[in-house]
Amino acid sequence: MGSATAYYLSKITDKQIILVDQYNVANDYCSSNDINRVFRYAYGKDEFYTRLAIQSRKLWQQLEQETKLQLLIPSDLLLVQGTDKEWNMFNEESHKTLRRSGSKQRTWKENSWRNDIHSSMLKEPSQIHMLESS
Repeated sequence: MGSATAYYLSKITDKQIILVDQYNVANDYCSSNDINRVFRYAYGKDEFYTRLAIQSRKLWQQLEQETKLQLLIPSDLLLVQGTDKEWNMFNEESHKTLRRSGSKQRTWKENSWRNDIHSSMLKEPSQIHMLESS
């Protein structure tokens, strides 16, 4: 958050911005310490956080254009329904929230997914949601 705040503050002022951190770069306490980060839009029925994630992705894309660097590698998210009712509810609410936001999605019902996804990967889910990256 500190780096992002300093970066965007520098965009709206002609003053010099100095960022001070108590630790060095890439320390064990920073949230961006390694390359394994997940960027997702699925947040159940939390519309505010879903919109925030969608807007954040746009800001990442702008930063990539400015720096001419690929910072995120987009991939799709496969939400599989199974026997865990709470997880299924989260999937369904995420699907509904994202549909309202206009995100691209594909849904497979019952066993129709077999034509698109290799059946050995999954154990008879009743429903699958594919949230496509933008």
